[in-house]
Amino acid sequence: MSGVAIAFMLLTMGGVLALNALCIGLWLRRGKAPPAPPDSTPPAAPPGGPPAS
Repeated sequence: MSGVAIAFMLLTMGGVLALNALCIGLWLRRGKAPPAPPDSTPPAAPPGGPPAS
C-alpha cells in the first residue's frame, strides 16, 4: 500500500470515529437531561447584561 492510501484510510477512519463520538455524546447529553419543572428558568442564562468573563 502506498502512503497516500494509508493516510486516506487513517483520515477516513478518524473522521468516522470523531463523527460517531460526537453523535453519541450529543445523544447521551440529550437523554440525560435533568427533569426540571417547566416553569423554572434555566440557571445558565442570567437575565441582565453580558456575562462577566
